[in-house]
Amino acid sequence: MAVKLEAKGIEKRYRRFILKVDNLLLEEGIHVVIGPNGSGKTVLLKTITGLLRPNRGSVTLESPVGIYRGRGVLKRASLVLTDIELPNWSVRELLEAYLYLTHGEAERLAGEFLLHGFLDKKYLELSSGYRKRVQTAIALNTEADLLVLDEPFINVDSQYVGFLEERILGMKGKIVVVASHVPTRLFEHDIIMLKNGRIVFRGVKPGLLEDLVEVNTGSRTIPVSLLLEQCGIQGSVTIRPIHEIIEAGGEEVSAS
Repeated sequence: MAVKLEAKGIEKRYRRFILKVDNLLLEEGIHVVIGPNGSGKTVLLKTITGLLRPNRGSVTLESPVGIYRGRGVLKRASLVLTDIELPNWSVRELLEAYLYLTHGEAERLAGEFLLHGFLDKKYLELSSGYRKRVQTAIALNTEADLLVLDEPFINVDSQYVGFLEERILGMKGKIVVVASHVPTRLFEHDIIMLKNGRIVFRGVKPGLLEDLVEVNTGSRTIPVSLLLEQCGIQGSVTIRPIHEIIEAGGEEVSAS
């Protein structure tokens, strides 16, 4: 049985805010949640994982190992959220305890997530970006069916952004839900846009990355995709990590 999650008739009320989702079906693959600050992205993530109990509605996760409802979804979910912290153990101890790793396995995983020099540092001694790396290393290496990442690309360097993007794109057999403002290739997948607690757009939007970049000609602003088309250039826009541009020594790029 393929993994899927369905949220039906969800309402989560606060004094000045209500999240209302009539029906949301998430299946295996990548889903990117976007929207302005205060639109309800984090509330939605916490509700579908069972961390928050809705005032109305239901959440059901169907997994090859069983069916889970409400807070039971947490049993098959792995999360990286800004307000969830880990014990103040060393990075090595956290990786070994949460993932049942040997010393050597913990060192290998730390190397993959660019944490090798921090293995013996206490969790609370790390910057917010490195704490997020530790949480993400744990979350991406569990056997959960539902992986939820809230702003995983914030407060991390561009080299790590590229690495994490590749890891997420390569994941199979899971529902991956990412809330993010940072443009990456994840935006080429299913997009769920929230505004004022409501889903106002759902689907794939081809060419979105190209349209994020505009050129101001002085008289008007043109999306890069349209500029390429008008110049008769066949191609696509790639957002490169900043460190790659600097390390290249300022190579000139010609459109001719």
